[in-house]
Amino acid sequence: MSKSVKELLSDKEFIRKVEKLKKLYPEERSSLLALLHLCQNEISYIPHEFQEFVAKELNISPAHIKGVVTFYEMFFDKPKGKYLIQVCRTLPCMLAGAEILLEHISTKLGIQPGQTTPDGKYTLVNVECLACCDKGPAIMINDNLYTRVTPDEFDNILKELK
Repeated sequence: MSKSVKELLSDKEFIRKVEKLKKLYPEERSSLLALLHLCQNEISYIPHEFQEFVAKELNISPAHIKGVVTFYEMFFDKPKGKYLIQVCRTLPCMLAGAEILLEHISTKLGIQPGQTTPDGKYTLVNVECLACCDKGPAIMINDNLYTRVTPDEFDNILKELK
């Protein structure tokens, strides 16, 4: 089970990692993305409390931190499911059937892009590009990339995840 934000911020080893990252950059403010990645790697998302912590650490406004977290698709400000399902939404994948695949996934899981299943198992998101334009439709589940995915193939992948 993942740590809470309170546990994370009271973990001396985690705080050492924060300090080490800040020192890697000529200006501490430049460590912002690295610190956000550090938090997300530890607890799978970047909660408001951690954003406030980083704002104080780097002397940056909390609104700026929130803006960075919500701008980049790779960051999450809410807990995500055990399996993060990313569906490419660029034109080549759409022409190859990504829209049909996305509709199938949404129906199968009972959620829309940006949502997590009630059991916390799956989070579905659209992403701008998975760099497989010649092999669409492409999806990524956690760190695993799948190309030329059909609805039936998705169902088989889903069975393997259970």
